[in-house]
Amino acid sequence: MSHHGGARRGRGAPLALALAALVACACGERAARPHATTAGIPDPAREEMARALEPRVPARLRPLLRDSLRITLTPSTLIPAFRYHWGSWTPPGADTALRALAVTAGGEAAAVRDAHEWSNAIGRVGWSPSSFHQAAFACAEAARAAGSGPRPEAALYLNPRSLRGWTIGDAAAARRLRSPVVTHVGGAWNRWRAQVWMAEPGRAVRYRCLFTPHVGRRGPLVELVPTDSIAGVGLPPADR
Repeated sequence: MSHHGGARRGRGAPLALALAALVACACGERAARPHATTAGIPDPAREEMARALEPRVPARLRPLLRDSLRITLTPSTLIPAFRYHWGSWTPPGADTALRALAVTAGGEAAAVRDAHEWSNAIGRVGWSPSSFHQAAFACAEAARAAGSGPRPEAALYLNPRSLRGWTIGDAAAARRLRSPVVTHVGGAWNRWRAQVWMAEPGRAVRYRCLFTPHVGRRGPLVELVPTDSIAGVGLPPADR
């Protein structure tokens, strides 16, 4: 990871250790609808995912959707009391799964379909990055949750050792990958800028993030933009 000024050399090793440690932690009226449950108990996160998927599902299949979502639960590696609920559902006769994401934070559940919704959810627990390595890993979490191919498996590139388990279709192209670059923009706003490469199914994508400290329930205000990609370098193709 790099940042401005002569501190790059002096802080390189501690930052690398910190990164390694974090890796190790690893509208209108609506008709009444049944509330999604898990083992008979109302599940707000499941309900949020079902609502997010409903526009993509024929009305006749919606009663099947709510309680047949397959869900993987992962905690945030950075944000206290913040959990990701990754849902997938394959409609009868289809060979491609529909996917949705919800988070639970501050005792509430919310669907996440873009960086704005991810930002709003984090605002409920009042968290924002406060260091170079936190900004890098927060950018990676934003990319997993609201990037071009949201997946819990999406992996952050740190160094060549990160390539273990990746699909490498073009070794020369893979050499374009770079460690996270983080810049602290000080002053009154105390902003953080980060650029990270992420492995997604069938490709690697570089994302640029800008974090502005949270204000009430609005933040941190997050901008997430894909700026480059490499085909054939990334995770194995997605399952169907």
